[in-house]
Amino acid sequence: MSEQTANQILNEILAHGKVSMEQVAKLKELVDADWVVDKDEVVTLFCANQALAENDDDCLEWGDFFVASITKLLVQDMETPGEIDQQEGDWLGMLLERYGCGNASEKRLVKDIVKTTSKIEGKFAALVGER
Repeated sequence: MSEQTANQILNEILAHGKVSMEQVAKLKELVDADWVVDKDEVVTLFCANQALAENDDDCLEWGDFFVASITKLLVQDMETPGEIDQQEGDWLGMLLERYGCGNASEKRLVKDIVKTTSKIEGKFAALVGER
């Protein structure tokens, strides 16, 4: 049996609306090896999280992975480290409006980004009540 790619695992999560600790461990392994989280993968993460809805609590590792992956792309980027600039804020705000489901993982993501950034702009700022 061949090794699954990150997108194959995420597509399984989308299809079944469930995630296992093993799937999250494999995703984390792929990320740590060389799967750089980019905007397309973040969209897929949001879609998978939406598919999980309240089932995200069934696998606590999912929330950790979801938050860390998106934070890595947006907050720990090289262009605006520690900040969400206008472009990033507009993009993240659009994702939340389109794919948001208000589950524990998503709430934790928003809280973590607000807590760890020194500046938030764009549509995301409006969604979280920032200046």
